[in-house]
Amino acid sequence: MKKYYVQYYADFSNTYNLAYAETETEEKMANELGYERITRKQAARLCAAENERRKHDQAFSYYASNIILPIGYDDDWRNDRRMKQNGYIIERANKR
Repeated sequence: MKKYYVQYYADFSNTYNLAYAETETEEKMANELGYERITRKQAARLCAAENERRKHDQAFSYYASNIILPIGYDDDWRNDRRMKQNGYIIERANKR
């Protein structure tokens, strides 16, 4: 089961990274990196808020994430065949 996290990296409400963890190891990593646990609904709302800023408030946009990546994933997911987008969530394509 996925657990969702947010990490505010500055003192503003529009500066955050979103991630999810699926294992205990990933959950520990999230806590060590300073992520705060939130619900999936809250994560989706934060993505939608950033998308709204990108449309209507260019000066305050592109500081926050509008997708939810696996915790610790640092590559560009758009060029990685192992990743696929499912709504706001970027998942590993070949789960077994």
